[in-house]
Amino acid sequence: MWWIASLIAVMLLSPLGYERVRGWYWVRQEAIPPPFAVSIQPDPTFLEQSVQDFVNKRGPCAFLEEYYNLVGTKRTAEINAKNAVLARAFGLKVNEDMFPVYVVKKRIHNRLPISTISTDRRFLARLFADASRFPQLDEVQRLFLEWHFLSPPSYEFSLVKPNRQLVLGWNTFAEMAGVENFDIYAFGQVECTVILVESSCGDVNVSHYDLREPNRSQLCVVNDFLNGHPNSRIDVIGVYAGEVANSIHQAHPEISVGMHVKKKTDTVYSIHFKREQGRLSTYFNEKNISKDFLSSTQYLAYGRWFTMGRTNEMCPTKNDRYDLVAYEPVGVPSGS
Repeated sequence: MWWIASLIAVMLLSPLGYERVRGWYWVRQEAIPPPFAVSIQPDPTFLEQSVQDFVNKRGPCAFLEEYYNLVGTKRTAEINAKNAVLARAFGLKVNEDMFPVYVVKKRIHNRLPISTISTDRRFLARLFADASRFPQLDEVQRLFLEWHFLSPPSYEFSLVKPNRQLVLGWNTFAEMAGVENFDIYAFGQVECTVILVESSCGDVNVSHYDLREPNRSQLCVVNDFLNGHPNSRIDVIGVYAGEVANSIHQAHPEISVGMHVKKKTDTVYSIHFKREQGRLSTYFNEKNISKDFLSSTQYLAYGRWFTMGRTNEMCPTKNDRYDLVAYEPVGVPSGS
C-alpha cells in the first residue's frame, strides 16, 4: 500500500494536486458555508476603477491572465490578495481571511450567467478604447485589448477604426480602399498564413487563415480580389509561406509575389502593415510561447487551461521591437 500513500503525497504537494483536492473539498462539504458568494450584478463604476487601477499598475498581460483565471473555463479559479479587488469587481465576494481560495468554476458559472460575462466583455472593450483612462498603454496595446474583448472565442472578428486602423481577425479577411495612409495589425500568428494583396489603385486585401497547406478559403479570397484588381502585388507571411506563395504564383504567373518564411513554430508573430506617404512597409514582432499556446487561445475548454487562457502571451507590450520584413521574390512575373 506504500505506493498509494506516495501517490496521495505527490497529489497534495504539487500545486495542481493541492488545488484540485481543495476544490473537491469545497464542493462536497455542504455543511460548511463556501468561502465565497456571487453577486450577479457587479457595480460598473467599481469594475471600471478596479480594471483601470490594475492595468495601469500591473499591465495588460497580467490583467488578461487574471481575467481568465477568474471567469474562464478552467476548472477552478484561484482568488488571492493580488486579484481580490478584480474578483469583487467581477461579482465574486470572497472571505479574505481564507486566502488563497480555490473556487470551483462550475459554481461561478451557475450563478454568474454567460450574458453577464458577455456584457462585461463589451464594457471592457469600450473602456480600453478610451486612451484617457489608460495613460500607461500605447495605441497598439489599446487596439489589441479592444479587439480582443469584442471578439468571439474564435477571434473571427476584425476591428475597423475610423482613422484607418484595422485589427485583422483569424480565419477571415478585410479590405481597405484608397491610397491614404493606414495601419493594419494581425496578432497571434503561429502556424497560420497572412496574405496582403495591394492593387495599383491603392486598395488592399489582407487575410489570416490557418492550415498547414494553402487554405482554399484564403486562396478564394485572394482570387476574388484579383478578379477586380488585376494589377496587384502579393505578400505572404507564415511558416508555410513558401508553399502558399508558390501556389499563388502558379495560378497567377503575371502577379508579383513576395514571401517571408516564419522559421519557428514555437513563437508568435504580431504583424504591422503600415502605409505612409504612399509607401507600404511590413513589420513584425516575435515572442516565444508555451507549448499549449494554440490549444489555450482558441474556442474549446482545454484541460488545465481555459478559453483564450494564454492570450497574455500575444498581448503587445511597450517594449516590443518591430523589425522590417524583407520579402523574398517568388518566381518572375510573366511579361516583366
